[in-house]
Amino acid sequence: MNPMLLCCFALVLLYPLGVDLYLIAVPDISADLGASSAQLHYAFSLYLAGMASTMILGGILADRLGRRPVALWGAALFLIASLLAMMSDTTLQFLLARFGQGVGAGFAYVTCFAVMRDTLDDGKRTRIMSMINGIICILPVTAPVLGHFILLHHPWRVLFLLMATLATTIFLLCLKRLPETRPGQQITPSSPRQLFGHPLFVSRLIIGTLATAVILSFVENSPLILITELGISKGEYSLVMSSTALISMTSAFMTPKLLRLWGESRVLSLAQGMFLVAGVLLAAPHNALSLYLGFAAICSGFSMGFGIATSQALSPCRESAGLASSVLGVSQVAGSACYIWVMGLIGTPPMVNLLAILFVAGVINLILIHRTRSATHLELSRDTA
Repeated sequence: MNPMLLCCFALVLLYPLGVDLYLIAVPDISADLGASSAQLHYAFSLYLAGMASTMILGGILADRLGRRPVALWGAALFLIASLLAMMSDTTLQFLLARFGQGVGAGFAYVTCFAVMRDTLDDGKRTRIMSMINGIICILPVTAPVLGHFILLHHPWRVLFLLMATLATTIFLLCLKRLPETRPGQQITPSSPRQLFGHPLFVSRLIIGTLATAVILSFVENSPLILITELGISKGEYSLVMSSTALISMTSAFMTPKLLRLWGESRVLSLAQGMFLVAGVLLAAPHNALSLYLGFAAICSGFSMGFGIATSQALSPCRESAGLASSVLGVSQVAGSACYIWVMGLIGTPPMVNLLAILFVAGVINLILIHRTRSATHLELSRDTA
């Protein structure tokens, strides 16, 4: 594999790694630190807050100082924060370390997409992003299994030692293999106001944010729907989620072939249409088959469309790929969190919560794709030229 792309794969993995690897150890962490489950629930929120609150800064620094230093800072911050989490003696120390991990993961995430915007044309970038999405889909299944195996023989702190070790490896990889890809000094970075003047950027930002809200709402509500309402066992729930992760991965790796056959607009439209199909299946009288097919449609739609929407959003942003990547990341994290928080605040039932975002995302995203079709073709032809 191209060393630069290997660095991009490695950098983007820090984000899901920080989410999925430690979750199975929450009871052990709670007992060791004397923290309540509610307190440790904030560890997840603080991780996302660390990402969302500093992504813009990371994007600006990447545009002004370069991609490579921000990538190295991100890996280093994640490394230091992982060690601090491993050595935490109090709940406060642990929560602050989780915030620091989020900052490092956010810097790395922004840099990954900025580098790909700098070096790849639209077609190749879309295919690579789809492959990255497929690899990320493996982590929710493999990381908890790895964490469980480690906990059988070691204390929970070893999980954060593993995170620190991987961050060290990524730091050294980027130090040796990641070139500086920022455009030359003659290019003046755009401001956020200029970014929002691009119809294609704005439309794909909305599409990506709504799609992220769909997948996070699915993750948030699926245990309540399947375990609490339908009464399936945790083992059966794990099997369902593992199989949907496999469907996500398969869909992501099939996307490059679909792109060659149908083109980006049709595949992106198909992906949003899958959200509507999922909504219809889940709104039907509940049975195991319709629920599973609905969940499969959600995972397929997200996996096929997310990479395309992100790649197209970056197309008009050559001058400020770092800032554009950070705005996309903040919008996806903050927008999804806001939706989930509001629906929880008003007490919406889990299925209604999921159905609402499925229909809203499907309809709005298809309208945006149709309205910006001409702008999409123009930007893609410019980038190819």
